[in-house]
This record gives sequence, C-alpha cells and structure tokens, in this order.
Amino acid sequence: MKFDLSEDQALLQSSTRDFFAKAFPLEKTRRVMEHEPLGFEKPAWRQIAEMGYPGLLVPEAQGGQGLGPIELAIVSEEAGRACLPGPLFDVQLAAATLAAAGKQDALLQAICAGDKVATIAWRNSPYAGEAKQTTHLTHGRVKGHKYFVPFAAAADVLLVTTAEGIALVEGPFEVTALPTIDLAQRFGEVALDHPATLIGPTSLLEPTDLLAAVGAAATLLGVMARSLEITLGYLSTRETFKRPIGSRIPRGSHVVRTSGRRTVCPPRTRPSSRVSPAGGTGAAAFLPIRSTHSAGMSMWKG
Repeated sequence: MKFDLSEDQALLQSSTRDFFAKAFPLEKTRRVMEHEPLGFEKPAWRQIAEMGYPGLLVPEAQGGQGLGPIELAIVSEEAGRACLPGPLFDVQLAAATLAAAGKQDALLQAICAGDKVATIAWRNSPYAGEAKQTTHLTHGRVKGHKYFVPFAAAADVLLVTTAEGIALVEGPFEVTALPTIDLAQRFGEVALDHPATLIGPTSLLEPTDLLAAVGAAATLLGVMARSLEITLGYLSTRETFKRPIGSRIPRGSHVVRTSGRRTVCPPRTRPSSRVSPAGGTGAAAFLPIRSTHSAGMSMWKG
C-alpha cells in the first residue's frame, strides 16, 4: 500500500510549512503562549482563517476546503513544528461536527472566515476517567458544568454534550481558567445556564473522535521532528575546545543512529490519517495515539 503524499498534498505541506515559519517563528509563539491571556492573537487568527485552515474539513458548499483526515494530519504536523498557539485544531473539530450535523451553513461560514470561534465542551469532570453526564438540555436551555473546555474564554459558540444530545450554545460564557503544563493551550471550566439548540445525537462525535486522534498524533509528530532538528543542529554547531560537540559523540551512539532515521514516524501517522472517520472501532486500532481531544495531551496544574 502506498502512503506517499499526492502532488496536491505535498503542495499543502510545503505551503503550510512556509506560512507557519514566516508568520509564527518560535520566538513569537513563545511570547504569545506565555503572555497572551487568550492564548493567541486575533490578527494572527485572521491570517490563519485567510489561509482556509479553520474550514479544512468543512465542505466547500459551506465555506470550507472540503478536505479530509490526510490533509488534517499534514496541517496538524506543521502546526506542531511551529508550536502553533491558538484554537485551530479545536475549531477544526467543532466545524467538522457542525458540518456533520447539518443546517448550520451561516455559522460554518462565519467560523471558516475567522469571524467566530467554536469549540467542543464534552468533559464532565476535572478528573481522569468517565464521569456521569450532569449537563441537561430542557425547555430550550442547557444547564450544568463542563471542564477542560478548549479556549472557552475566546469561544463565541460551544458544542456542548448533554444527556439529550449535542447542544449549540452561544456565548458569552462564565469561564474559570484551568491551567495545564501545555502553554500552547487554554482550558476552562464553563458554568452553563444558557439558551441552546439541539443539533443532533452525541454519536455525531464518534467520527470527530477519530479525527482528533489523527490530528493529535500528527501534532506531536511535528513537535518531535522540530525538536530533533534543533537538537541535531545544536550538536553540529556548539563547540568545545574548538570542535563541534557532535564530533565527540561515539559513532554507535543513539544520537548518531537517530540522525539517520528522521522519517520513522510519518509512515505510521499517514496510514492512520487514511482511516475513514466512519470506520468504527476497528479503525481506531490503526491509530498510534488515541485522544478524545487536545485536553488528553495535557496535565492539569490545579
């Protein structure tokens, strides 16, 4: 089976890498991660939207790019390489879920254009493990609490899981920050007592969950690849006693062996991205990382 990128996919990869490298150098992303309360800058988000990334998985008829999990893996890997701060991944997942629900064209067009930020609120507890659903939608109003809601303070719209299904809820929201060790993320506890609309059953999130696993794996791959490049660059340029420190490493060492194997991970991630989101539980066996969303990659500091 062939897992090489097509010509269009290779072009997406190169253009995305160039864009992120120019718009989000590491010194800028670090400043944003450490000092921006929202976790991103709105002018930068507008740039990202102009490139079409928020609507990557949204059909073209609804204002998106009409692409799939392979392209999601490509963009996510490049976002990982750049340590891109902000809600891009979470917005992509929310937009894909809205597209699957249907009848949300106006909202999707606003999300794709960067005019609105939408994320998914589905954690029922601040602790690990499954928690009983305590959020309910009754008489057109959603009530309850959600935890580790990604970029909740910046969200205009939340897709909230309830005992009755997925509720579409418009902000503003009452948010309590939940800091994690991942400075690129912003999570919050959201207290809900809002008007809401039921858009479908929670089973709509099953394909989203698979997309999240593919995107999370690709993001981590990008982080690791960039870290390896920086490390090897340091070893080849840093000198002691007028010699690069890399020249003093024994030929059979792990660092030397690793320098020749920088493509060991992508062949494992690309087959994962080719699994159809509708593939069911059997498809999940091919995924190297399983995570319901980006909160699964973080540890709470509270």
